[in-house]
Amino acid sequence: MTSITQWSRAEQRLEQERIALAELIAEAWNAAGINYAVLHGLEAYPSGPLGRDLDILVEASQRWQALQLAVSTWRGKGWSVCRHRKPWVWQLFAFRRHSAGISALEIDLKTDFRWGPRFLVRVPQPAQWRGPFAVDPWASVVKQIILPVLSNRMERLQEQPSKLSRDPGEQAALHARLPRFVGKSLSEELVAVLEKTDIEQLRRLAPSLRRAFLRRSLLGRPLECVRASLAWVRDEGAERMSLRCAPTFSVEGPDGVGKSTALEQVGHQVPRFFTQIVIKHWRPGLLPRLGHLLGRSADSAGVPMPPRRTAGKFGALRLAYYGVDFILGSYLLDGRDSSLLRLVLYDRWAMDMMVDPYRYGLRASRGTRLFWKLVPKPDRAILLFDSPDRIVARKAELEKDEIERQLREWLRLARRGHVDAVIRVDAPPEELARRITDLVITSFIEKNGGDLTARIRAEERLREMVAALGGGGGVELCFDGGKDRLLPSGRNDYSTPLIAVLPSATKPRLLIPLHNRKASAAALRVYNPQKRLARLAKRLLAATLRLGLAQPLLRPRASLFVPNGDAAVTPPDFALQEHLREVFGVKQLVTSISLGTPGVHQKPLIQAM
Repeated sequence: MTSITQWSRAEQRLEQERIALAELIAEAWNAAGINYAVLHGLEAYPSGPLGRDLDILVEASQRWQALQLAVSTWRGKGWSVCRHRKPWVWQLFAFRRHSAGISALEIDLKTDFRWGPRFLVRVPQPAQWRGPFAVDPWASVVKQIILPVLSNRMERLQEQPSKLSRDPGEQAALHARLPRFVGKSLSEELVAVLEKTDIEQLRRLAPSLRRAFLRRSLLGRPLECVRASLAWVRDEGAERMSLRCAPTFSVEGPDGVGKSTALEQVGHQVPRFFTQIVIKHWRPGLLPRLGHLLGRSADSAGVPMPPRRTAGKFGALRLAYYGVDFILGSYLLDGRDSSLLRLVLYDRWAMDMMVDPYRYGLRASRGTRLFWKLVPKPDRAILLFDSPDRIVARKAELEKDEIERQLREWLRLARRGHVDAVIRVDAPPEELARRITDLVITSFIEKNGGDLTARIRAEERLREMVAALGGGGGVELCFDGGKDRLLPSGRNDYSTPLIAVLPSATKPRLLIPLHNRKASAAALRVYNPQKRLARLAKRLLAATLRLGLAQPLLRPRASLFVPNGDAAVTPPDFALQEHLREVFGVKQLVTSISLGTPGVHQKPLIQAM
């Protein structure tokens, strides 16, 4: 275990902030009566740092409340938060940027543990405390020992046999609860193996444990076995098809601009919750190099090629071969790495073939543009830019004229939007890596649904805007936004929805009335799209609103009700509408609101009908 005192001052500051924030979240859960237990990540606490992540077992009915409290705590401290959902776990990632680096904290919320046909843990039963953190010894043993043994995934235990040793509380939990799953004899044998920290003996014991577990589960609780087996099959299938989580980046630029050095520094600066940093050269590497297939090179696909300046033969076949590697490798290799929280960083990407075709044995860039459009793209493409003189002085592998030509081509691609960011190489490698790391974190948040704290702020601004139209005190606004709402009102007596929020509560642009078909269709006049497709979508939506077909499908929708316990009532006239009736001298008036383009100068536009 690494003591915090052995770290640099900057690392100490970042780690102490992680610990303080985790303690605040635990205290918030304790105050709210959340039934939870920390299973992993406190091994060195409080004298040492937290683990890479905190595994939390929380009661299923309280998981959403635990999520809300954690997000509120992070928000109060100025952190950004995103979430990656899987059937068996919600992964929460929080970030805060400092001059010393990036503080990051990952919390994994789980609701049960099962293997095959039986649940091992259904509800957390905390019996110990470590600081403000509740600990369930049995659930900790299940997560760290029992499940890896039953699943035959003991790689981590083999790498660190010390993890087999258990504290007295966990030993007592093993003696008390393990016999009901595998019998008393095997339980005692497993406890003895753990005391010896003998990984090989544990590996030999694992088949007997699995057979006993299956036999007792099928004979003792057949109905529970059926239910748990179906859930297990569902989760295993979802794991195979799990969505990407970590982003894929490519760093572009001519030879000598400093790509390899910057990527190496990024590997040292990115947050610790990434399980691995994978640096690749140009392509995924599913297929071997062509030179290796022809017996001309023994180098592996992961070793950067020297800058080739002559064209080869059979350019079309080369492109086809590379296309198979890019398409299949992106899904089979990069997709798997991303779902396992591995950050994939590329030194060049397929776009480099358009800029420097000779490097890849091509006579010209003809065909490479279509090739680049067909292959999967990285989440971000970053161009490192420097003056040709500085590049030649740093690494004189290419002529100055060739470097100037490549830079012009890269800037042209950047102007067309094919490059996401241009970073000038005017600082030390550590500073360049910091800029790239900031983009990595931004891409990671976008890839996992966006910043949850920003979603809360957007919903609060939206509530304030619509509530400003409300007709006096005592009227509360509620959103029918689906199960992913972060601020549920806790009430079920909604009145008939009044306003539709388009396109969503997280990115609101239009507020249109729903209680009148003609008014709903006419409300879109306040929206003035510029693109042809957007204008067509506006006409189509207006037509369906006029027929009453689109109203039931629009989400989220805002409603007003009296929150003092009375039944929901028909909302009163809007105060602003009442004022506008007097101004225009009409009896019937409806309003719609365009919130404007998000930004510093955003302002609402109200249309009175």
